[in-house]
Parts: sequence; structure tokens; C-alpha cells
Amino acid sequence: MGPKPLRILCFGDSLTEGYTHHGLSYAPYCTTMEKVLTAALPEEEWDISVDEQGVSGELVLYMGGRMDEIYASDRTSKEPYDLVIFLGGTNDLGYGRPANDIFTDIKNVLQMPLDHGARVVVMTVPECGVKSEKLDAKRDELNGFIWRFVEEKESL
Repeated sequence: MGPKPLRILCFGDSLTEGYTHHGLSYAPYCTTMEKVLTAALPEEEWDISVDEQGVSGELVLYMGGRMDEIYASDRTSKEPYDLVIFLGGTNDLGYGRPANDIFTDIKNVLQMPLDHGARVVVMTVPECGVKSEKLDAKRDELNGFIWRFVEEKESL
């Protein structure tokens, strides 16, 4: 019996794509994640694959179609994802979308991998470097929704 596959999808917006230095360079976190996991887990036991699906500037509002495409594509040659790591919502906040609407969209995007048996990691939205009490309050509200969602899922 060969190594057990561990398929991970990093999905989201520009931060997932690796946006850094105001867009002058890109360094996706999935690259480092794959290196760290490969070094930490015995090669003879694990076949690790980390895919990145980040799109700069995309709103969570439109990510559902992309997630549907990933899961609707011909996956007969590949195992389904074991783990989906989601990071999104920064752009939505920047466009002034209400936190509860963004959170509803996040849940809709994550339903497809959950329906296919993937474990899901939902990251909270980080500070964006712009000092705004109003934006910080909306980000905190969105992150509160995310925390409660995770706590609810963990209690099942």
C-alpha cells in the first residue's frame, strides 16, 4: 500500500493568491504550507498536494461559481480535497458590503466542499493596513460571525 494522499485546496481572494508588497510581488502561503507539511510528514506515509485558487480583487459574492466549477470538473483522475482553507471578505468589506451578507456568501461558498466531505478551515479577515474605525468594526463583526460558525461546526 502506497502513501496516503492529502489534498489541500487554498481558496480565496488576493491574499490566497499571494498578493504582497502592494501587488508588486506574489507569495502564496500554499507554497510554504506544502513545504512545511512535506518536511513534517513522512514521505513514505503521505502524498501531499496543495492547490492554490486565489483571485485578486474578487468578492466572496462571486466565489461560489468558482467553487462549483472546481467540484463540478472531472475529478475521476484525482481524489477529492481532504481540506479546504478559505480566506476571503477583505474586498467585500472594501466595497462596503454588510458583514452579514458577506458571511452568508462565505457559507454558500463553503457548502460545496462540505457536501463533498472536505474538512474546512475558515480564516478570519486580517487587518488591511487602512486605519478606519468603521471598517475595523465591520471586519470585527464579520470575524465574529466566522468564529461563531466555526464553534458551531466544532460542536457537532
